[in-house]
Amino acid sequence: MADGTFAAGDDWLDGAAVEVDLEGLKAETARLNALGDAEYELERNRAAKRYGVRPGYFDAQRKKARPKKEADDDATGEEAVEDLEPWEDRVDGASLAHEIRDRLRAHVVFERASDADALAVWLLAAHAMDVWGLFPKVLITAPEKACGKTTLLNVLGALAPRALAASNATSAAIFRGIELWSPTLLLDEIDTWAHENAELRGVINSGHERDQAFVLRCVGDNHEPRRFSTWCPMVLSGIGTPKDTIVSRSVVVGLRRRLPSETVQRRPVDLKARMLRVRRQSLRWIEDNRVRLSTSEIEPPECGDDRRRDNFTPLWRVAAALGGEWPAKIEAAYLAGVED
Repeated sequence: MADGTFAAGDDWLDGAAVEVDLEGLKAETARLNALGDAEYELERNRAAKRYGVRPGYFDAQRKKARPKKEADDDATGEEAVEDLEPWEDRVDGASLAHEIRDRLRAHVVFERASDADALAVWLLAAHAMDVWGLFPKVLITAPEKACGKTTLLNVLGALAPRALAASNATSAAIFRGIELWSPTLLLDEIDTWAHENAELRGVINSGHERDQAFVLRCVGDNHEPRRFSTWCPMVLSGIGTPKDTIVSRSVVVGLRRRLPSETVQRRPVDLKARMLRVRRQSLRWIEDNRVRLSTSEIEPPECGDDRRRDNFTPLWRVAAALGGEWPAKIEAAYLAGVED
């Protein structure tokens, strides 16, 4: 395991250092997709080890290859989230991350500049959920109303993959929605409806580590047990600080009211349409760097908080692949939280 530093000579920065049989990987993916569930479960770990990728890579490809489920009646037969096509051309990831960060800063005032950096990289990482074994939530907090929490959530909805927003939800709606749509879930006003709901917090918390991101429920007249996924990128927004179990699984982003001397831009009503290019370019950059991210073993340095170190590992690896000043920016965000 690497020590987490970003020395220019490290092997993980050299794209040629990672040798993967891409054609073989594609063929193996097709073979696994043709297997039944039991056979697939037995084969996926061996295949992942053989090709140097995480088992989650095959899970995601299998899910993509299967026919879409029909939306239930409440959704009137329409998909609640969009399916993106990657951008046609290769993308400069560092420039794209700057564009995302600048868009975030344009509409709200962050308590720390590094929070915007971390959030921009988190948005890119959210396009690669099949890569990560653990993925943090984003927790947007503010000490009072009118700090821009809902505005930021709306901006994130224009930048995140498969965004699905709600200002209230039951635990069943959350895990069924995740199972059906694999969204980026954006939940607002959690201080008003989630704080004292232990079952709901349990569902939210369960989505932190891929292997544990499931809940079991009985369904149908026969009460047949069924497993529902809770694995998806998730953004939570509210006033104050929620329970420690949520905080410890999150990258915390603080907002404040702007000063009279500060200006922010109003969010355009068609921002999501304007940001389609950015979402498609984000997906293209991830597709071009998926193998590198899957095989990376770098981690943040020890900070005395193992959970924080885990939470920042996906951001650390994306920043390393972005290059330029992004590794230093994410290191600053990581250490700023430790110093708090």
